[in-house]
This record gives sequence, structure tokens and C-alpha cells, in this order.
Amino acid sequence: MMAYFSQQCAVHTLELFSNQIHAFSRKGHLSLRDDVQMASRGEAETRTETETSAKMIVVTPRGMAIGHMVTLAIGHMVMFVNVVEEAFRPKITDPVHSFMTCLEALQDLEPHEFHVNATKARLTKMLSVIEQLHKLHNEGVEVEGRISELTYENDEIEEEIVKLNEKIRNLQDELACAAAKKENKDSEITALRESLATFSASIQSVQLDLKGVT
Repeated sequence: MMAYFSQQCAVHTLELFSNQIHAFSRKGHLSLRDDVQMASRGEAETRTETETSAKMIVVTPRGMAIGHMVTLAIGHMVMFVNVVEEAFRPKITDPVHSFMTCLEALQDLEPHEFHVNATKARLTKMLSVIEQLHKLHNEGVEVEGRISELTYENDEIEEEIVKLNEKIRNLQDELACAAAKKENKDSEITALRESLATFSASIQSVQLDLKGVT
């Protein structure tokens, strides 16, 4: 898939190079013709021609040489190829600003007759996915933070439960001890009441004996 795309990109690059040269020619910025039509329109040009080559270095009225124009065209094409490679290379972890930079580069290249729609659509889609991932990541971080906060609070509650259970055990021990003391006291009271009943019976017996004597 990437090999096919690279081949298509190369073909498109050659087409762009040809289109840009043709565009320069139509706009009066570049001429590869052997005639002197531009000179007949009153536009002065300086041409240097060698005996072994038909190539010419043309200087336009604005002072821009063909070599410089070609350099600009090549620079634009290199920029476009780099942006396309960035757009069609999987890179979910790339920062948002890298996509924004590529989109800005495409915006600069669009006036130069580059076909940027497919690449721009790809970058825009990737940017949307990345922004969504970042949003989900941030939400996940918030949830993790909340989990940590609740876990800390839960640990404190568990410590409090441990302390309360310890207090309950101590109170249960104290309760058992108090119950045992109460049982002992109840037994002692019962014994004393029995003794008191015995004393009362003895007193009544003595009183009856005294009545018999008198």
C-alpha cells in the first residue's frame, strides 16, 4: 500500500513540476521558448545560451532567474511530499501541533496548484481522532485521580473501622467483665437474702419460745 502510494506521489510530483513550469510561463515569470515574443512586448530579458545545450537562464523584468523559480517549485514539491508522507504514516501518538503545522503547509501550497484536498481531509480526520484521544486521555486521568482520591478516603475509613472494631472488642470484654461481676453480686445477694430469711425464722422461733415461758 505504501509502495503504491509512493509511486502515485512521485507521478503527481512530476505533474506538479510540469504544471508549475507551465504556470510560470503563462504568467510571464518563465519562458522556455526560443522566440523573443516577450521582448516584442517590451519586456527586457537576458539570455545565456551554450553551444551544447538548448537550456537558457532567463531573467524576467522582476529580476528573478529561471534557476531561482525552479528552486522555489522544487521546494514546494518537497514540502508537499513531506506533508503527504506525514499524513499517510500511522502516528497516533504525534502531538496536535504537528498536524496543525501540516495543515498550514497545505494551505500555503494550495495557491500553487497542488491537489491538497485528499491530504487535507486525511490530516483533518487524523486531527479529529487525536483530539478525541487526548480528550479521552484527559478524562481517563481525571477518573484515575478521582479513584486515587476515593481510595485514599476509603483507606482512612477502613482504618477507622479497625479502630472501632477494636473499641467494640474492648467494650465487649468490659461488658463480659461487668456481667460476671453482676452475676457474682446477684449470687451474693441471693445468699444474703437466704441468710436473712433464716435469721427471720430463727427470730420468730425464739419469740414463740418466750411466749411459752411466760
